Amino acid sequence: MKKTPLFEKHVALNAKIIDFGGWAMPVQYTNVIDEHKTTRNAATLFDICHMGEIVVKGPQAFDLLQYALTRNLQDQEIGQIKLSAMLNDEGGIIDDLTVYKIEPDFYLLVTNAATCESDWQRINALRDARGFDCKLENITEKVG
Repeated sequence: MKKTPLFEKHVALNAKIIDFGGWAMPVQYTNVIDEHKTTRNAATLFDICHMGEIVVKGPQAFDLLQYALTRNLQDQEIGQIKLSAMLNDEGGIIDDLTVYKIEPDFYLLVTNAATCESDWQRINALRDARGFDCKLENITEKVG
């Protein structure tokens, strides 16, 4: 299993570790009730280092995402994050993901760990089939 940069911290805090999409991830520390109360009354952190990250960059990055995703990104401002879905050709959901607008022609898709590869294949296929002028890079392994 892959490990996030926070793995040793999770272990030191006696987390129960499970296989989540090929990643060694904490599922619980104490018990569900105590953790729920802490989240409601104080603060908790969630390790998202296992999630997929795909860069979409170039003159037609916006056009590709408008075509590939269900969310209208027309009003998205730099620095905003939008939730969207990526669909297959039959309209079924491949993944729900977040879209970060970094710059006018620079976006970051944050995908679920288990669907990153299918998201990657889908966005590449749509770009290539429709000829969108943009570059794609799966940076999941680089960032972690």
